[in-house]
Amino acid sequence: GYYSGDNWTEIFFFDKPVKLISEGGPTVTTLDGRGIDRGLHFRDLTDNTMLVDGFTITNCVGELIGAVNFHENSSGTLRNCIITNCRVTGTYPPIPGEGGGLRIWGSSPLIENVIIRDCHAQQGGGCNILVNADPIFKNVTIENCSGAGLMAAEFCNPYFEDCKFINNTPSDLSWAAGVCIYVDSQGHFVRCLFADNNNSLHTGGGVRIMDNTHTVFDQCMFINNSANQLAAGIMVHENSNPEFNYCTIAGNSAGVSGDGIGVFVNSAPVFNNCIIWQPGSELHAESGATATFNYCNVSTSIGGTGNYNADPMF
Repeated sequence: GYYSGDNWTEIFFFDKPVKLISEGGPTVTTLDGRGIDRGLHFRDLTDNTMLVDGFTITNCVGELIGAVNFHENSSGTLRNCIITNCRVTGTYPPIPGEGGGLRIWGSSPLIENVIIRDCHAQQGGGCNILVNADPIFKNVTIENCSGAGLMAAEFCNPYFEDCKFINNTPSDLSWAAGVCIYVDSQGHFVRCLFADNNNSLHTGGGVRIMDNTHTVFDQCMFINNSANQLAAGIMVHENSNPEFNYCTIAGNSAGVSGDGIGVFVNSAPVFNNCIIWQPGSELHAESGATATFNYCNVSTSIGGTGNYNADPMF
């Protein structure tokens, strides 16, 4: 079915574990905001049995927050949905818009088998995660979003498994194009792909980790990302120490230096058993920042323990 109308208003789920399930799935069931209002809002839903399953959510617009919002200790599941062509109109000053497709504030939902595409906000065009939020993402694709594919900040610890961040671009306040994790946060990415994200405004194309943040990446791929200045694949900044295990970093391109990796301001990432194949520009490290490489396959010598050079035959 197609659900819309000139009087469309946001659907509010407040303190009730409702199950909203489409019989036919997202290809035949659409919630269309028609550029009038946001889509779904979950608030104070501590019962994790809440479920929304099988919808396309499109053309939703908010002034400060985006199409789908989990707020104030809400849990539950968003599954088998497509969020597309949604946006936040607010800009800084005075207040930046957040989470064009999905915004999670102080909540821990499960987001599973979801596509977020062609969405915009000044911070987190695809998704914005804030303030002690611990969501779980499984098989989620965020693509073609502006204002960064995903941002997470302020003591958050999201988990991502088999997710893709593809062809996203920045805003003047998103800092990264693909993913930005910052401000005393953590996070864990497993078997995720960061590809073709293009930062034409800043440093940091695929991933930017900053502001005292520790994030772990296991078996992830950073491929064909670009930045017009530094650190096209991975940027680590301001007292951060992420860990990369069994990851592949290749084909990224920075306008100045650090096609693969850029490390800044007292940061110390560690790379274990990774393939880093960026001939001539694997690493840009500024004074006071260090990167450690253990048992990695690197295209040129960058020091470390047990590293080697063997064509990965991509």
